Amino acid sequence: MDFVLWKSSKEGEPTWESQWGAGRPGWHIECSAMCSDILGSTVDINCGGVDLSFPHHENQLAQSEAYWDCSQWVNYFVHSGHLHIDGLKMSKSLKNFITISAAMSLYTARQIRFLFLLHLWSEPMDLTPILKADGGGLEGFVQMEQAIAAESSFAEFFFMVKALNREAASKAESAETFWTQAEKSLHRELLQTQVKVDAALRDSVDTPVAVKALLELVRSANRYTARNPEARVHLVLAIARYIGQILKVFGVGSSDDEFGFGSDGGEGRGVEEILTPHLDAFVQFRDEIRLLAKEKAEPKAFLSSCDNLRDVTMPKLGVRHGFPPPLEISGFQNFSRVQPLTAAAPRVHGPGGDWRFRRFRNLETLRPKGIGADDGTRKARESQKGGGEEKNSGRGGPG
Repeated sequence: MDFVLWKSSKEGEPTWESQWGAGRPGWHIECSAMCSDILGSTVDINCGGVDLSFPHHENQLAQSEAYWDCSQWVNYFVHSGHLHIDGLKMSKSLKNFITISAAMSLYTARQIRFLFLLHLWSEPMDLTPILKADGGGLEGFVQMEQAIAAESSFAEFFFMVKALNREAASKAESAETFWTQAEKSLHRELLQTQVKVDAALRDSVDTPVAVKALLELVRSANRYTARNPEARVHLVLAIARYIGQILKVFGVGSSDDEFGFGSDGGEGRGVEEILTPHLDAFVQFRDEIRLLAKEKAEPKAFLSSCDNLRDVTMPKLGVRHGFPPPLEISGFQNFSRVQPLTAAAPRVHGPGGDWRFRRFRNLETLRPKGIGADDGTRKARESQKGGGEEKNSGRGGPG
């Protein structure tokens, strides 16, 4: 190979005086000099796009090994695949690129990380854009469907585990001793998953295989808890802690969460933290109703339990029918779902065009729809301000 070590500078470029005349270092020697200055005679890992393998990295090796008089200057090269948009390499020259800030306006950081975890780092990734129906810009990418589904599966699993753990703690059950065949089978699958994940990561950091193995373990744990009312909580907790530990290593976990995977994705106060007291209240209410049903109680008892939920339990949590909510949960992105296009909506992209991505800006079911929006409510407020006696007959109930 014959490559340039020193180049004459063009107008406006940096220039240094040398024995070869005024100029600047060539690209390859520039990188070798920077790496050697910081890392010295040995580099553990050198990263770059797949197109840098030859000639750039080959040239770096040739000149650096000659300078340091060694046979191996870099121990490992990591050549990542290119990012493509609709079949074309993403680049500034083609103006088909998307910035990180623009992507973050469509998805959460954790969802984007899942996208890359589910794709082998050494292979090219082709993203298919979804355009808004009105032509007003980018709405999302088809390939994010799998990433969002994976995040939702993990989030729902950990939500279930925490609910199961709270319920078990409230019952104060005795220590678990005997396992049925179901527990033995699930524990065996946990051990097998640990082996699969370890092997996948040792095999050139194959994160797609590792994540899929974790998702399969999640599905098995979900089936186990669904089929076994008296599920062994400690076994499920062990599975949750292992999965949470691996997800933290992958950068999609949460260090301040009990199991390493909060519902907020590390981006503020979690939805889970906000909803937990309300969910606990409804779980208790459900148990009361079940008990009344088993005892074949009179209808009056059911109504009394409902009244107690509405008038006593929920107001203590800041929820009162017909009043503004104490808070509004916005940006509920972590459980975003993919919704099919309606028949009237045109397909706006290529293959896979039967899907359109939506984001839940808020949880409508957590706040009264009518407040600030219902005509009856608005008129009643105006009447009250004016001293009238008109009553609000159009108050919106809970969404």
